[in-house]
Amino acid sequence: MKNQFLNAPVAVLLLGALTLGSCSKSENISTSESGVKSKYFISAQGEGGRHDYLITADDLTQGSISIAGNGKEVRSGYTWIFPGANSAVGFIYQKGDPGIGLGIGLDNNGKVVPKGSEFQIESRFTTYGVCNGLAITAVSGMPTADDKLKMQSIFNIVNPANKNAKITKEYVTTNMTGNGEFFTFSGIVDAGNGEFLTSMVPSKTLPTSGGGASTGDSDHPDSVWVAKFDTNLKLKKIYKDDRLPYSSGRYRSQYYSQIANDDRGNTYVFSGAFNAKTSKKAGVIRINKGTENFDKNFYWDIETASGGYYFMKVWHITGDYFLLNFYNKKGSRNMTDGITKYAVVNVTQKSFRWLTNGFPTADKIIRTSNAFAADGKAFLPITVENQKPAVYVIDPVTATAKRGLEVQAEAINGLGKLSTK
Repeated sequence: MKNQFLNAPVAVLLLGALTLGSCSKSENISTSESGVKSKYFISAQGEGGRHDYLITADDLTQGSISIAGNGKEVRSGYTWIFPGANSAVGFIYQKGDPGIGLGIGLDNNGKVVPKGSEFQIESRFTTYGVCNGLAITAVSGMPTADDKLKMQSIFNIVNPANKNAKITKEYVTTNMTGNGEFFTFSGIVDAGNGEFLTSMVPSKTLPTSGGGASTGDSDHPDSVWVAKFDTNLKLKKIYKDDRLPYSSGRYRSQYYSQIANDDRGNTYVFSGAFNAKTSKKAGVIRINKGTENFDKNFYWDIETASGGYYFMKVWHITGDYFLLNFYNKKGSRNMTDGITKYAVVNVTQKSFRWLTNGFPTADKIIRTSNAFAADGKAFLPITVENQKPAVYVIDPVTATAKRGLEVQAEAINGLGKLSTK
């Protein structure tokens, strides 16, 4: 197995010095201190997009940092999942081809180092999440070996505490609810007790290739389903509600999670109403911690609150605050219309506020990545035209933002936080 961690050559350092210009020396990275407790993690893309640089910083709210001569070099394209405080697992999407997974952590000086073994993912993945210290990916719409008309999902479960040992499991999704359709899973959130919740996206369309099917038409666009599994992939419960359409953001083969836990372990199930045939509004309902049904007393019509906009991605920030990523055009579910509008919502107060104060206008944003939440704030990587990529710091209480740490690179592809213990 070819090692995916690369040593940054001198040529890269020289290239960085030439292409990144006269960047000031960063004050956000520790190079010689000892006894470091935690660092923010940044995956930044180098020139040409072939490699990412895994670097660390003390502060995401200010300053500047460069990838030149800095960090650990890996192939570009990794999605980083944080199943525990001191470890991250990287999965790379290679369409239908196998990819090499990585584990990382911090040394005592706060530098990124390999952690555990590299591993191979034979299947691609279309969604991911964490449960009980494990990193989990899934791809759905895969025909079973004995019946090409029966669809299954393939899960890869990686345990950083056991040197990234990986287990692959399959689960047949055809007719899970008795409606004759198969399901694609979207989003994975920890439900406690070694169990996780994942949204179910129905489809009556058969796959056209062995790489996994995209969801097609459904005869059931006006219902939402959520499955509860344990980490042995034993189905424990299916939740169903008719107040929302299915819960998932989608683009090509990727299914973006619209389910997230609050700080108390309640699970909020959002729906951006991606299926245009639904008669239900985009909104949110809730599964209270430890309960076996949706909370019938909680429902919020976010589509109306937003003025008629649909959303794709959802992240929990803190408390009852969530960050939502919207399509730019009212009534649109089309990526060509742009998807660079953001709003902060409070689900218990049912308050909705567009991010405008201190935040770039949607037409100026040329690239974003997934948000990351810590310390009561949301941190969102954004590249604005004619500027270097930066981390925007979002205060959910005031629904304001400010430009924080600038990264001298082509893009910021991932953020997180790691501790040394």
